[in-house]
Amino acid sequence: MATLEDRILGEKVENYCSSSEDEREEEDSGSESKLAIAGNGRSVETTEEDFRKWGGTASNTGPKGVIQDWREFKQIQKMEDEQKRAEALEDMKKRSFAAKCQNDADKELDELCSGLDVDLRGDPFLREYMEKQMNKMMKQLSARPRFGEALTLSDGQELLTVIEEHNDVTVIVHVFEENMEACTTMKRCIQCLAKERPFTKFCQIKAEAAGLSRRFYFII
Repeated sequence: MATLEDRILGEKVENYCSSSEDEREEEDSGSESKLAIAGNGRSVETTEEDFRKWGGTASNTGPKGVIQDWREFKQIQKMEDEQKRAEALEDMKKRSFAAKCQNDADKELDELCSGLDVDLRGDPFLREYMEKQMNKMMKQLSARPRFGEALTLSDGQELLTVIEEHNDVTVIVHVFEENMEACTTMKRCIQCLAKERPFTKFCQIKAEAAGLSRRFYFII
């Protein structure tokens, strides 16, 4: 029979207080407690082993399981953020070849950030990269030749020279004939376009000076 002290302090091995006065029942109950504890231990180990194969759904609601869920969630979130940053950077590289002012670049960045969870406008790395690209584009623009007026060519050889002079410049050539109303109107339009598009080379040459055949005269 268990003493009052045993009931208060519990047995030494499993720290279990029996409600029965029979010591044999206490021993049997102690054995059952050991089996229960051992069974629980195996269940925990199995759960932790299965949890390492986690596929996106939490199977362990204990403290360790919650911590592991949180860590894997943060890792996935970090990978997604890095992927979004890389995509945004690649998109900005593609857009950097076009000449845009600072306001246009800010507007595009706002549109790019609107669909992302990450606020790229506050990212110092991307902000520094955008400023460098803007400076690079401004230098490229300042280095490009400017025209501002239509060039009158004298012969076909000069026409070939003008076309091959700058590989990165668009050349528009107006082949005209004197005393034709449509050609006169087009000449005035070419002069206006040359002022509006100073980085585009506009040229005009008489059909006869270009060495065109009679077939061309018939077409115009």
